[in-house]
Amino acid sequence: MRLYGFPPILQSDSRILILGSFPSQASLEAGMYYSHGRNQFWPLLALCTGQSMPVSRDEKVRLLTESGIALWDMVASCERKGSLDQNILEPELNDIGGLLNSCPTI
Repeated sequence: MRLYGFPPILQSDSRILILGSFPSQASLEAGMYYSHGRNQFWPLLALCTGQSMPVSRDEKVRLLTESGIALWDMVASCERKGSLDQNILEPELNDIGGLLNSCPTI
């Protein structure tokens, strides 16, 4: 079964782009980047930005956009069993160059 990732989270004035590979199964099910319960992305980002730990999707998006951070993945869609990157097959890549051209502040 083909899996599809998320659109980028960004603002026109984003300054930093964080690129992942492809969402985990838990993230795909939750509909948000880095949603596996053991993933430390959100606690570390909150610590680095001096903000409180975001819980809801809206709080996570707000933390990113208020911090000037864009978030996306290299792979747009793929075949994969489980969540390991080593199991990614037939990847279709996102247009990272196009995103960078459309958001020159990054």
